[in-house]
Amino acid sequence: MLPQTPSLVDRKKIVKSSHANKLLLAGLNWNEKEIRQASAPQSLRSLIGKTIPAPHGLTGLYGIEAECNAQLTGTIGQRHDVVDTKGRRLSGAPAEPAIDGRTVTMTLDLDLQEYATTQLKQAVTSCHAAGGRLMVLDVETGGLLSMVDVLAPPREGDWPDAPTDAAREEGGLVGRPRCISDVFEPGSTFKPIVWAIAVEEGVVQPSELIDAVPPGKEWLTSYGRRIRDVSGRGNLKWDEVLRYSKNACMAHVAGRLSTATLRDRLLAFGFGERTHLELSAEARGLVPKPRNWNHFTQTSISFGQNISVTAVQLLQGVSILASGGELRPIHLLHPGPNFHPAHIPVISATTAQAAIEAMVPLVEDTKHLRIEGVRAFGKSGTAQLPRSAKPEQGIKHGMYEDRYICSFVMGAPAQDPKVLVLCTIDDPDRYALERENRRHTGSYTAGPVAKKVVEAALGRLGIPQEIANASNEAAVGMNGIN
Repeated sequence: MLPQTPSLVDRKKIVKSSHANKLLLAGLNWNEKEIRQASAPQSLRSLIGKTIPAPHGLTGLYGIEAECNAQLTGTIGQRHDVVDTKGRRLSGAPAEPAIDGRTVTMTLDLDLQEYATTQLKQAVTSCHAAGGRLMVLDVETGGLLSMVDVLAPPREGDWPDAPTDAAREEGGLVGRPRCISDVFEPGSTFKPIVWAIAVEEGVVQPSELIDAVPPGKEWLTSYGRRIRDVSGRGNLKWDEVLRYSKNACMAHVAGRLSTATLRDRLLAFGFGERTHLELSAEARGLVPKPRNWNHFTQTSISFGQNISVTAVQLLQGVSILASGGELRPIHLLHPGPNFHPAHIPVISATTAQAAIEAMVPLVEDTKHLRIEGVRAFGKSGTAQLPRSAKPEQGIKHGMYEDRYICSFVMGAPAQDPKVLVLCTIDDPDRYALERENRRHTGSYTAGPVAKKVVEAALGRLGIPQEIANASNEAAVGMNGIN
């Protein structure tokens, strides 16, 4: 409460400032500050961004606030008056009312975003990992339903090259958007892309027996490179290669493609270019230049090495297979009720569906990945973490032998994919997991998270499991797949 003062009107005074003349009452003063409130949960703060004061109001800094600043920023209202010494209006111009900025709507599902965030945090903690990333895509529209990026608190011990973000360590709400800014070697999660390219180019058929790769965990290429595999299976059909993630078979068939053909096809899938998601700081990824592309490169890329991608690029690449061979650009802003996604042909619908079917057995044959009532598809990856060079210690740039970026991509239903999820678990502690009798690979770290989120996303999109299962049973009858 302010104490009463005699004749406040008599004590009015004009105070000149560097900005404007302000009328103050004795005992009163105020500080004007424009704010833009965000009621979004913590998991969305880095996507929304923040604002900072500017000469003509607020301006967006980072995230959607920055990318859509022109739409979000309104016009400040004003009125110019001439007053006498007692503050009485003598003349003036009509008031110019303030104009609100435009509304910007995102494609994200808040409930799914919170659920995905919870699941990813639990997995990162459970796997003693440095962090994780997760994205959920509406295949039909290309809209992102969820985009989550988690970093764990610093772990005990020495963990060089583990992902970090200085802004988050200081408690900042806005961190680096690692789903679009951080690149990594995808490993085996990349194989479905090369698998489809080989079929599309006609160098192999899904039913072809790859008898050039006999049983065993090591195989020599025609130029003498030794390829190692976890699985000792051999004499696989091409449509079995993704199920057993056989590096040697991928390398053998990739050798039938010209280097220019494989590179051009990868560029058509969007690798090496930004997806133009409505956020700043997106990385381009790295596809080797033609002058640096040799037989070694061709072999390595066939199983997801020697190429760097962002999570959003990898999601978009697999989404082309899920959408019948068409690129439907990924977006984060809702285009409006009359939106019709672009349909950019990349490969044939027949090839795309064959690649999806080749990914079904991995999920169907793995108990902890199988979704009751839904025929889903998926692919895992367990790529080695890059090691930075430390010349003073005599350490060269290379790859860690026991540290990984684990990933899993999963979608459903297989016959008519509606939802696609990509999850990465970054740098899980392999030895801590082994002490707990657990595995460190993508199927066991990222896979269970992807499964839970796919189930939740199907529900959010209104696709009951019994309906999804019924459509898949019809597909089984048509294609003879068990």
